[in-house]
Amino acid sequence: MTLAHLDNAQLLAYYETTQGLLVETTRLLYHFEQEVLRRMEVDGATEMVADGRRATASRSVSYDPARLTALLELLPEGELVEAGAYAPEHQETIAVPVKWNATKLKPFSKRGRDVAEAIEKARVLGTPRLKVEAVR
Repeated sequence: MTLAHLDNAQLLAYYETTQGLLVETTRLLYHFEQEVLRRMEVDGATEMVADGRRATASRSVSYDPARLTALLELLPEGELVEAGAYAPEHQETIAVPVKWNATKLKPFSKRGRDVAEAIEKARVLGTPRLKVEAVR
């Protein structure tokens, strides 16, 4: 698809319209998803099949560490540690990666052309972000 034939006004108008459609479509998709999940819940199902389509629901599981603490009164701590099921609070020494603060580094560019060029060469531009809004 090429959009080169559009003038700037058309391009921005189509962009704005498409962006609005995307927002509405995302909202509708959310409502459809919630209804499918609601029906599965009512049926006690994790799968819905109809007209050659299959929807499968899954849910991640995590455990509340504060509630698991009760296990320390029911099971030997050493056994839990040995099994890898429990790690008590402890100190770890970790390697911290190199970090540069560009805001605080920029004043060093006054130390000469070589320093300024090295800083400039290290600069990486991020992906451009576009925001289009109606002006009325």
